[in-house]
Amino acid sequence: MSFKRTMTDFAQRTAMTLLFLCLTATVTWADVENGETDEWAYSYDTSTKTVTLLKYKGSATSVTTPTEIAGHPVTRVGDACFIKNYTAVNQTLKSVVVSEGVLRLENYSFYECKALTSIELPNSLTSIGKYAFDNSGLT
Repeated sequence: MSFKRTMTDFAQRTAMTLLFLCLTATVTWADVENGETDEWAYSYDTSTKTVTLLKYKGSATSVTTPTEIAGHPVTRVGDACFIKNYTAVNQTLKSVVVSEGVLRLENYSFYECKALTSIELPNSLTSIGKYAFDNSGLT
C-alpha cells in the first residue's frame, strides 16, 4: 500500500509540475507584443515596458533609430535588424545614429550592410552581439 501511495503522490507532483511549466511558458510568451510603424517592425516587452527594433523597413541612406515608440523606450536593436528582407544584402544604408537609451545591439544587427561607412553609438550602449558589423562597410 505504501508503494501505491508513493506512485500516486509522484504522479500528482509530476502533473502539477507540468501544469506549472505550461502556465509559466504561456505567461512568458504573452509578455511580448509585436507592432509596426512606417519604418520599423518592433517588439514591445510588457514586463519591462521596453521596445526592441526588429526590422528597418525603410530605404534611406541615413538612419537615426527612434528613442521611443508609442511612448516606450527603445533599448535594443534586434538580430539582423538592418539586413534587407532578412536575406539580401543592404546596399543603401550609409550612416546610422543609434539613439541614446539603446543598451544592446543584438547579433548580426548591421550584418552585410555593405555601404555602411559611419555609425554613431550612444553612451548608454552596454553590449554588442556577435557579428553585429560583420561583412559591413565599416573597417
